[in-house]
Amino acid sequence: MKTIANEYKEYITERIRLGDNGIKLTAYSFKNGYQARVIEKLDSNFVSLVLVKFEDGKSSLKDLLFQLTPEQLVEKLEEIKQMTFEEERV
Repeated sequence: MKTIANEYKEYITERIRLGDNGIKLTAYSFKNGYQARVIEKLDSNFVSLVLVKFEDGKSSLKDLLFQLTPEQLVEKLEEIKQMTFEEERV
């Protein structure tokens, strides 16, 4: 499975491999100040998502989601993209 949701390629701001342990990170940044950091273990069919909010030069962790399928990842990215500054949950 790939962390890159084709519908959201334009929002990718970071893509790295974390060491030699088969873990990849892809960061999707949205205009509303939210960033979804998607973590993939290459031998798994699931990904994890860390939701971070950037505001006033600070970042805060808002949510952690584990074992998302590719379809769930796309759904969550759309939800995050549509969130307003006041919303705190995915």
